[in-house]
Formats: sequence, C-alpha cells, structure tokens
Amino acid sequence: GYINSVDNPVLDYFPERNFDNDDAQKRSITLEHLLTMSAGLEWDFDEMISSPDWVQYVLNQPMYIEPGKEFFYSSGNAHVLSAIIQKTSGLNAHDFAQHYLFDYLGIDDVSWQKDIFGISKGGWGMKMKPRDMAKFGYLYLNQGMWNGQQIIPAAWIESTTHKYVQVPEPLEPWDLYLGYLWWLHEDGLYAAHGMKGQFIYVIPEFDLVVVITSNIPDAEFSQPQLLIRDFIIPAVKSTAN
Repeated sequence: GYINSVDNPVLDYFPERNFDNDDAQKRSITLEHLLTMSAGLEWDFDEMISSPDWVQYVLNQPMYIEPGKEFFYSSGNAHVLSAIIQKTSGLNAHDFAQHYLFDYLGIDDVSWQKDIFGISKGGWGMKMKPRDMAKFGYLYLNQGMWNGQQIIPAAWIESTTHKYVQVPEPLEPWDLYLGYLWWLHEDGLYAAHGMKGQFIYVIPEFDLVVVITSNIPDAEFSQPQLLIRDFIIPAVKSTAN
C-alpha cells in the first residue's frame, strides 16, 4: 500500500532533487520500466559505485532510448527501486522485507549490504541460506500462499512473471525475457539469477523449485542451468504415473 501503481513516474518520488539531462523521456520513466530493466537510461557499474550518491548518479544519466523499448541490464535501476521503498515506507529494503516477508517464511539469517546513505543495495549484496532461497521460490510456486496465508497477492505473482522485454544477448543458450526482475525462459521456467551463479529456479510444470549456489565465471553461467534442464527435470516423475 505504500506504492499504489507500477505506472507511477520515478522522478515524482524525488521532488527535492534536480537531475541532469532532465527531459520529457526521463520524466516518463515509471517503476515498471525500472522493474523490467527498460528505463532507457545509460549506466556504468564502475562509475556508479565510485560516485558518492548512487541514486543521483543513475537518474543523472542521459537517455539513450525511449523507456520501455529495450532491455539494458542496470543494477542502478534496482538500487533506485530500493531507495523508493525506503522513501515511501520509512524502512530500508532489508527491514521492509524482514517485516513483511521473511518473518512469515521463518527466514531470520539474512545480511544485506547498504550504500553510505543506508539504502539496501538494490542489485547485489544479499546473503541468505539455500533453504531460505528455496522458501522464496516455493512462495512463488504457490502463487504467494504460505501455510494457508496469502503473503504476496496472486495478481502480483502473475504480473512479476510476465514476459515484458526480451534479453537480446543472454549468457544462456536459450531465449530469455525479463519480468519484474525475474528471468523468464521460453519453456515456462523462471528464475532469480545472482552473481557468480546463484539461482532460484521455479518450474511450475513440475511443481518444482531448484536452488543452486556456486562460484563460476560468466563463461560458465549456463552450466548449473544445463544441470537442471538435462538431469534434474528429466529425473522428475509425475505422481500421477
């Protein structure tokens, strides 16, 4: 209830700030554009982390394309979302998640790095146990229901796992799309992807959640996913048989 629509313009959440390259396209960026990595803003990781104010850096960047037209991976988009959660709720994303999500799932051992302003890092920096990662996947597999209680609205689950933007050059050898920060595969799988090969795979067709943690280079990013596709999924047998 702190945010009433993903169609809200992003700059409206920062009326006290002035941003470089302010124009009509930038003012048309919505929360959904940030969630789908299609804001159209230029971005560089090293430049962002070396800047004193990450939110200011991200929203200072020039537009390279109209919002919603093209996928461009940016941890800066996710960090601005984290800042907006904090501005609207009064809680940083870690505390917000602990209160409204993790406590319900019995997750109590999470660390989450912050920037110098106390904003939870939107694009990286969270650590949790594999079993707790699986709980989050299981919550999505069951349309937001946990122990008979609707923790996340089912309509939001559906919205977040819709194919919005195609990823033009994925690290994996298959068609890939982005939902609301979920990576969606053409064959109905969807996943959370983390740095160095951390995965939460949700496979509704087989009522299956698979969690993998690893430490691999980008060149091998598809290997854990091939393990799922080539071995784990074929090994699953229907209870109807």
